[in-house]
Amino acid sequence: MGFTSAWAITGHTEEGIANLAPRLLAAGLLQGWGGTFLLTPAQVAESLPRIERAFAFTPAERSAAESQDWLDYADGEECVLDGPLRVWRTAAHRGMGLCGLSTHLT
Repeated sequence: MGFTSAWAITGHTEEGIANLAPRLLAAGLLQGWGGTFLLTPAQVAESLPRIERAFAFTPAERSAAESQDWLDYADGEECVLDGPLRVWRTAAHRGMGLCGLSTHLT
């Protein structure tokens, strides 16, 4: 079964499938696709422009991403759309490396 076939049987429209490609391309800008990575300070600095592009949402893109965010936030807690870029910029500014882990909790 092809990629588009799998998406079609899960109820996604052709328009939705066509709109998926830009999202995957943006996700590809992230180290480890936002999962597991270990970066030196030099790698953090070098990759910052790509991370900034990946998190540069238009108002419509931000609204769409927020509508798919299933996390519950406490008052004043940072959104998952803002935290990674803030942490990346802080690490780059301070000359620090970064470690990211992908976990599955059951």
